[in-house]
Amino acid sequence: MKLNLANLNSVIETDKLKQVKTTRMFSRNVQADGLFSEEIFGKFGSPERRKKFAYITLNTKIIHPEALEHIFLSLSSDISKFILNKQKYVLKDGRLYPSDEEHAISGVTEFIKIFKKLDLAVFKKKKEEVKFINNNPNKIFIDKWLVLPAGIRDIQFIKGTNKSQIQYTELNELYETLIRNTNSIANLSDDLEIQQSMTNSIQRATLDINRWIKERMKGKTGLIRGGLMKKIVDYSGRLVITTDNTLDVGEVGLPWQVVLRLFEPFAIHKILKDPNYLSLIQEFLGSDVKIDTYSLKLFIKNLNSKPDILPPLLKDYFIDVAKEIVDGKVVIYKRDQFRSLSTVMLIEKFGEFREHLNY
Repeated sequence: MKLNLANLNSVIETDKLKQVKTTRMFSRNVQADGLFSEEIFGKFGSPERRKKFAYITLNTKIIHPEALEHIFLSLSSDISKFILNKQKYVLKDGRLYPSDEEHAISGVTEFIKIFKKLDLAVFKKKKEEVKFINNNPNKIFIDKWLVLPAGIRDIQFIKGTNKSQIQYTELNELYETLIRNTNSIANLSDDLEIQQSMTNSIQRATLDINRWIKERMKGKTGLIRGGLMKKIVDYSGRLVITTDNTLDVGEVGLPWQVVLRLFEPFAIHKILKDPNYLSLIQEFLGSDVKIDTYSLKLFIKNLNSKPDILPPLLKDYFIDVAKEIVDGKVVIYKRDQFRSLSTVMLIEKFGEFREHLNY
């Protein structure tokens, strides 16, 4: 798999992303332009909230953290020290020379200013990196940063014994740090030294966010192996086999709540056409919002783990719905024969033992 840097300005314009400006939240509602805004990311619990990105205006120019880590910091030790503000330099004939002179410079801001004057041809062993830098300046030097959808990093309200608590991931704290720094640099005076210091802080904040995201992508449970590469079959289920003496030989039974899940579109269509039971479901859920396709999907999903929450009348109704929608349809049962070597050996030994006893 090959990953490329995106042109962030192009992504923002094409997808019409909205800007996150503040970290503040109201007590009952979410700040309209904040990190958890329903106006920016969509309503809580909706599929849209897990897909919509946003962006933060940095109010300064920095180096894309991925380009910084894997290109610039590996070009040479001098460039690395210059960007990380560990040594001051003067620029002569396209090259950097360490210096303690008063006009010597360092830092992210100064590097971006002198970048076009640098002679990158001296890095002969880094031809691919140099070519990429020359061809993609708009991707490398950025003034905006994307914010992940709120649905995958949402706030959670945890009820305690005395008071409720709000809990959210470390990623949101990193975004908060970035937003505070960008708001601070926008309100600064013309003091160049302070502006450069704040730009360095913004650069570090984007590095921290980028590293946090990459850590969640690798490994067995990461995004790529645990999410993108795993096989998911729609309208399927996985159950533990149990005995039932009411079934004949060759018959297999399915719980009614699993049938609703397997034939979900048919179940939702059937239920939505029944206004009497829709009102009973709405009353059971204690919701003032009209029951729609999305809320029914969530309800049926919840029934799979907690089928006993329903009162007898609603339970009988859903069983009748399951019987009706499954009529004339086909279900494929499959039992995978995954056995470890030790299990197979144990079965074989047990067979020999039975044979020895004439059992």
